[in-house]
Amino acid sequence: AMCLQAVLAGRKVRDERGNRTNLYVVCLAGSGSGKDNARLINKAVLFKAGLNGLEGNEDLASDAGLVTAVEAEPAILFQIDEFGRWLRTIGDPKKAPHLFNVLTALMKLYSSADTVFRGKAYADKKRNKVVDQPCVSVYGTTVPEHFFESLTADSLSDGFIARLLVFESAETPARQRAKALSVPEPLKQAAEWWGAQQ
Repeated sequence: AMCLQAVLAGRKVRDERGNRTNLYVVCLAGSGSGKDNARLINKAVLFKAGLNGLEGNEDLASDAGLVTAVEAEPAILFQIDEFGRWLRTIGDPKKAPHLFNVLTALMKLYSSADTVFRGKAYADKKRNKVVDQPCVSVYGTTVPEHFFESLTADSLSDGFIARLLVFESAETPARQRAKALSVPEPLKQAAEWWGAQQ
């Protein structure tokens, strides 16, 4: 819900110090605990409110792909499952050199929420990306062991982990067999209201 509201209010709300609503949230819970439910709700609310453009891709292939997505939709929510495995993969330039710069781009986008973000400089000026006040939010879910295994001395000191809000479930909740529900009308209307704000 926090990430959904963050993207709905993205580039529309700031406090007196200029802080924006961009959030990087990671939720840690055991396998089978229902971590995907929040992602599904966020996706359904945005879709029903006609704001599905605010949801980014569920996987990031490169830093250039990330910046292109943000240029197309400056207020955007990336929902990433298996976030711990993803962090471990992109933290090793030998395993995935095309992904290694994604964390750097995410850190720069986070810090540029109140200013103009300028991407990499290319010889072909048409490829140069400029985004005014990007509001990138990330909602990642993973099991605790994968997240903690992905942490390295570099990741703890370079500032990326410091940008994360990490929530850990203490225990796996009892399994529920809840009926599928449509998005409640008040939630849809609230999302539409935020979508219409300029």
